[in-house]
Amino acid sequence: MRQDTIKKIGKILFVLKESQDWLHLREISRRTGIHHQTISEILDKYLNQFILTQNLNDYGLKLKLVKLKDSKVDLKGVLTYLKYMKKIQD
Repeated sequence: MRQDTIKKIGKILFVLKESQDWLHLREISRRTGIHHQTISEILDKYLNQFILTQNLNDYGLKLKLVKLKDSKVDLKGVLTYLKYMKKIQD
């Protein structure tokens, strides 16, 4: 995994831990300085096991809200999990 991706994962985790509440992808984007589409991809690819997701499609608005499942999740734990999952898949 690239170093810049690891830094982005760390920034996203920090914002989610700091908030401890549901956040919209664009709010995470605003707080981290990372493009909202990149955040969506990172959440889906790397952090899916560590977050809860709410999709709201009321009145033609598409909102994706996310929140950490466990506030004790840290970057080291996520990277260890991803390392073992990669080994299992290979």
